[in-house]
Amino acid sequence: MVLYDITISIYRKDGYMSGKPRLLDIYVSKEEQYDKLSRRINRYRHTIKYNESNYNASNYHINVYDKNALYYKYLLKYFCPKKKVISIDLFFASSDYKNTNPLVLGINHENEDPVYYTYTFLIYDTAPKLLYNADFSNLPNPSESFKEEDLITRLMVEHDLYLRRNKGDRMVIMLNTKTSNEDKITYPKTGGSKNRITVSKCQNSGSEYFDKYEHKIEPKYCPSTFYLCYDKNTLFVVHGKNFKDLICADVYYNKYYGIEPIILVLKSKDVNKLYKYSELKKDFINSNKNKNTNELEDFKENDVINKLKEENDKINPDVTYLIDKKTNYSYKVNVEERNENDLNGFTKYCHTPESSYTTVKSLILFGNNKLVKKTISGKYEEIKEIQELTYSYIEVFFGSKNDSIPLIIKLNKSESNNQYYVHNKDDSFYWEEWNFQSIVDNREILKKLKETESNLFDSISLLVDFDKEYNKNDVESKTGFKPTESQPETIKVSENSSLECLNKLNYKCYEHSLLYKTESDLSDIENLKLKLFISNGNYKYGEITLYNTDDPSDFNKEYIYYKNKKTDNNYKDNFYVFFYCGNNKEKGDPRPVLFCYQNKVYRPLNLEEYSKKWVCVKGVDFKSDFCTIPNLSETLKEVSYFLNPVNIDETTDRIIGNYKITNRYTTHNFNNSTSVQITIKPEDLNCYRKYTHSTTSGYILGEIAHNRGKLFESYEQYTKSLSNSGTVKFPDNVFVYYYLYDKGHNYPLLVGLKFPGIHTNYFKLSSKDKPLKWVRIDDSQEWQLASKNIEKLLHNIRYNLGIEYENKKDNLIIESADKCNERSNVGIIAGVISTIVLIAGGVAGAAYKFPEFFRSIYSRIN
Repeated sequence: MVLYDITISIYRKDGYMSGKPRLLDIYVSKEEQYDKLSRRINRYRHTIKYNESNYNASNYHINVYDKNALYYKYLLKYFCPKKKVISIDLFFASSDYKNTNPLVLGINHENEDPVYYTYTFLIYDTAPKLLYNADFSNLPNPSESFKEEDLITRLMVEHDLYLRRNKGDRMVIMLNTKTSNEDKITYPKTGGSKNRITVSKCQNSGSEYFDKYEHKIEPKYCPSTFYLCYDKNTLFVVHGKNFKDLICADVYYNKYYGIEPIILVLKSKDVNKLYKYSELKKDFINSNKNKNTNELEDFKENDVINKLKEENDKINPDVTYLIDKKTNYSYKVNVEERNENDLNGFTKYCHTPESSYTTVKSLILFGNNKLVKKTISGKYEEIKEIQELTYSYIEVFFGSKNDSIPLIIKLNKSESNNQYYVHNKDDSFYWEEWNFQSIVDNREILKKLKETESNLFDSISLLVDFDKEYNKNDVESKTGFKPTESQPETIKVSENSSLECLNKLNYKCYEHSLLYKTESDLSDIENLKLKLFISNGNYKYGEITLYNTDDPSDFNKEYIYYKNKKTDNNYKDNFYVFFYCGNNKEKGDPRPVLFCYQNKVYRPLNLEEYSKKWVCVKGVDFKSDFCTIPNLSETLKEVSYFLNPVNIDETTDRIIGNYKITNRYTTHNFNNSTSVQITIKPEDLNCYRKYTHSTTSGYILGEIAHNRGKLFESYEQYTKSLSNSGTVKFPDNVFVYYYLYDKGHNYPLLVGLKFPGIHTNYFKLSSKDKPLKWVRIDDSQEWQLASKNIEKLLHNIRYNLGIEYENKKDNLIIESADKCNERSNVGIIAGVISTIVLIAGGVAGAAYKFPEFFRSIYSRIN
């Protein structure tokens, strides 16, 4: 059962209800005016307001009703349309005040171009047109239907028939019909003048700054009277003296800017007539008057350049600067490249007004639109303050990645008066003023160019520390930013387990597969920026800033862009991330050590800014065959070294919050579930205390530091200072010794590094001045002491350095000094004193030479 039998009444000008057994609202809207200048045509749109959210074709019949029709009142019956009919358009002559005689009827389907029929076809037939269960592909009499491109032509035929002006056979010259250099097209596609006009674009336009389109008419159909049409507006032209038949109409446009034509040249066999478009627009308004060719100026081909410039200056009086152009685009402006060696691939072009236009006001355009800015409220507005001014020249800087997009413009009113504007993008492109004063070199300009170029491109966001597949939602939830349309739906992450060289070093590598599917031009793909995010210690992720050197200045910022390997319409490349895993590949350190893209390797700048700043590693060129990369293994270990510091000034007597922590300290908070911690195990000797620093499986013990001092100045010194041969490894634990009265743990007397499978490396304190320094014990006697009589070695280190302690109970770092075996040496020490007295000339002399030694003796005697 049909629920809605809808009748569209052609004479209605206001909304109404229609349908049986159920009613629907029909909303009627009038377009004022369909042809805004010539005002010949009115259009009424009858929009059907459907009740159901889901369209069901069998529920609807749509009928078009004309109460004044001669034969059948229902001009069109459209039963169960497969394509949902949104509205019916009815076109009338402006003089048809009561809407009694439609000229054309249009059917608007959902998500389809409209299709049209003339009223003549619908009414002067022996039966109503019946469409049953139809769509575009099977409308009746396809030869009688037509599309939007022929609408004006067919409207004017019906219009003339309605007014009985002629037989409805006047040609319509569609001035806005264009084609490319290679193609020729014909129009109209339907009707009595079908394919009788051919349009082509001519290279010899008369000037390099203008385009000419020829509308040639088939010779045997050249008309003496015709319509000129532009943007739906029409004017009827009749021939005058010497101008008999129109054989061709040449339409000239500005090649680079402006939409409307500049001039028209109407050609006949004997004479050519010039019609300025500015005059034609005025005549459109007076379309009730015909235009006689006698009123037009005679035209000679050799006058075309002067006429074009003359009329163009009237239509476009300003000096128009097209800042996205790199070659000349106007006879008013000269464009030339200014080569500068220190722009690092960026380019600069200078737009200078020609001498006769230096005092003329300017119009600055990008993409044929005025430049816009973004207001505080987020709205986009034209930058009015830069327009309608005179400039001595304008400089435009272009990118090194996409050299078609201007990045920065410099507006020069005079040598000492200039402004900079920077291109920017969020949800749309806009420009913002940059307060910058020119300096001799281009360092600041270059820095701004790199930053601007990066901001303009779409991006692919990567979660660098992920070791499993992630999608757009993961990126948004982690970063807090909505991914761009260029972001792949998913990024697959997989371990490359075939790298034996990495396995031996206890490292592993994960590949982020960047598969990008697109129909876009290749240049668009190459301009995708990679944005890298990593955990910043909480649930959220922060963006990593890259630098091309170890100097993290703004000038050295670096941006990386998507490189592709094309297969069909897929673009694929891999991003590699390295982790330290120790002996347990299932666990290990979750912090990336290095990441690599294309031929570059990047590492963290330091531990403190791990989640913010990474730098390019010089001297390491990345290859897909990792095991052949020189210095890769050393770079991996060097980064692991500084990412895992051992703070030997840390002790077990520590307070964190309300809890007393007695056996561990944190060196790095990476993410919500990972804190890198080191365990301290204290051990009391007789006169000293030993602290052993160790870590959990999957982590290492790296750079050893005490306050501001370091055991080794660099990783290179670390590797040279180790006594073991072969591959450099990291110690299983680090131990350090302090004297029993060193409450501030100011002097680590001896540091030991215990490596797996080899003997311990010892480093003794060599200077008590800050920063402290240590040297490796190479002397065999000292090494024997370290192995068999550690306290004697520690005593000798203290003695030789003359380190002073305040030996009182409050300063003890061990439970008691009672077991300190140095007390039992008092007699021996006294004997030593006697000898020293004889040699040095008395106790006073000895005390002067060995103050710390005597203070120690004195404290023990008391």
